[in-house]
Amino acid sequence: MGRFKKFFTNIGSGLTRNVQGSFDYIQMRLPVQDITKEFEEKLKEKIEHNIIHADIREAKPEDLDSIVSMHDKSWKSAPMPYHQLNKEKILKLFDDPEIKFFIARVDSIDSGFIVCEHLFW
Repeated sequence: MGRFKKFFTNIGSGLTRNVQGSFDYIQMRLPVQDITKEFEEKLKEKIEHNIIHADIREAKPEDLDSIVSMHDKSWKSAPMPYHQLNKEKILKLFDDPEIKFFIARVDSIDSGFIVCEHLFW
């Protein structure tokens, strides 16, 4: 198992242990093969008139503090127990060519991030 999967699987298994029985949640997945041109066009059409426009950029190691800050803010507003990110492990993920981090910036503020493992590059 890759470092990325192992790191986030460990976090996920900890979450499952902490939230089982406390409330229901749904884990959503979209298999890559389901991301067709038609799907992309429908999605673009749905969000085209949204008043929030985000600029997306590939994150760099110097964005680590911003990623950790966004992670902390999202956990502190969630009903689940907080789990701190390990900065050293995240920094190592930046060196993995199979993994890319992307940051969404809205109104000059980093507002969200995603971690992707080798999809299209």
